[in-house]
Amino acid sequence: MKELRRHKLAFAVLEPIVAVFIKLRFRYQYDDLRGIEGPYLLLANHNMELDPVLVGVAAKRHLYFVASEHITRKGFGTWFLMRYFKPIIHKKGKQGIQTVKQMLKMLKDGQSVCIFPEGNRSFNGLTGDILPTIGKVAGRSGVKLVTYRIEGGYLTQPRWSLTLRRGRIRGRLIREYSATEL
Repeated sequence: MKELRRHKLAFAVLEPIVAVFIKLRFRYQYDDLRGIEGPYLLLANHNMELDPVLVGVAAKRHLYFVASEHITRKGFGTWFLMRYFKPIIHKKGKQGIQTVKQMLKMLKDGQSVCIFPEGNRSFNGLTGDILPTIGKVAGRSGVKLVTYRIEGGYLTQPRWSLTLRRGRIRGRLIREYSATEL
């Protein structure tokens, strides 16, 4: 409980500051996700490293993100992320049973979870394959499913570039699916 309060407080303090930077730097426009009652499972495409930040700015509320284990090798950045945001870590090449269990536990506890179901940043700007397992998890969760698309991020930070470029990024709410629809 104390940990959840810390995560929500960190989000509440950092979100307005980060939102100003993101909106100015990337001319980010987005569909506001505040009106969506939680908890929910949010699926979004993955084009750049800042995609979780873009989704968080649009949500205006604390979300738990599923992240690859490579973020646990970032020194102080890892400590900061784990202490104040506690992403659900997925080990690449593994089945992900523990990841699914953690996701379902968070959703059951009333927390919203965001996952980038491609499991990797796009190589060419197009959305990659999404495993059918993601649909099973969404159905089993018992919460609504929200789909969200980030447009324009690929050329702002393509995989093959080491620098961020100025761009125009747009976040779009695609659809909400109720638990009964799933």
